[in-house]
Amino acid sequence: MLFSKERKSKLDKADKINIILFCSASLLLFFYVLSFFKTSDRTKKDSLKSELINEKYGSKICAFEFSKGSGQEDQSLRLVKENDLWFIKNKKNYLPADRKIVETFINELIKVRNMYKISDKKSSDFLFSESERDVFHLRYFYSQNKEDFFDIYFGDHDFSGSLRYITSGKFNAIYEIDTALDIYLTSSVQFWSEKYIISREILGKINSKDIQTFYVKNDLDSPFIKKDFPEKLLELRHGGIADKSLTEMNDRDVELEFYFELGNKTSPSFKIFKSDNEGVYYIFADYKTFKTGYKISSWTYKSISDMIL
Repeated sequence: MLFSKERKSKLDKADKINIILFCSASLLLFFYVLSFFKTSDRTKKDSLKSELINEKYGSKICAFEFSKGSGQEDQSLRLVKENDLWFIKNKKNYLPADRKIVETFINELIKVRNMYKISDKKSSDFLFSESERDVFHLRYFYSQNKEDFFDIYFGDHDFSGSLRYITSGKFNAIYEIDTALDIYLTSSVQFWSEKYIISREILGKINSKDIQTFYVKNDLDSPFIKKDFPEKLLELRHGGIADKSLTEMNDRDVELEFYFELGNKTSPSFKIFKSDNEGVYYIFADYKTFKTGYKISSWTYKSISDMIL
């Protein structure tokens, strides 16, 4: 009998705990669902439809600057448009950007979307997750005049993760927008750049049949030697933009040099130098209309050497 009472007492305690947990969970769920209704009521009242960049400026954009936080150089990137091609540019070199990615990004910026007003104050904490270092800053230029630019600031996500806080010079308030632009909020060279050493953005997609002649040399005192062009050379990829210019490297020996001629008389040339960093090489390409500078790994350098020597 005593055992029965003790067991009943334990069961009663367990039931009470389960009831408390159930009620707590139900209450949390209630407030979670309620928050959506509150958001819905607020956004219906304070919403507008707008593009982030007026469509008439979309085709005029000639440069972008991306930075996060205080704009440290290693967290910033500049894109420039020249002769209908996009390039990543640093103080030393140009690197072809992926035109499709840039154009898709611009189309997202000029798309009309829902914007939900959150605060009338730009200094509101809604824009920041912890500090101003978390804000992503986008500046775009719509003419060659350095004064013709516009700034957009992307803050943290809201609690649901489906909306992001935003403000700009156009708005005197903070809004929420969808997260379709999130993928583009990066200063990563790897994201924005074209991947290939022999640029398809500049030359178009070519194959070995388009190449009339191919010349190689790996010794400054030796002449160029005519070779068969290896198809796989067109598939090799770089590792980012070079942080040294060709002028800075000209006092060093060229490790490897090659050029080829296309049927349209285009004749790009390439010079490879060893950098001061172990396992890293620089390759400078001269397309006559454009000059570019890449970093490549020692593995990629060896692959090129094995292919063409």
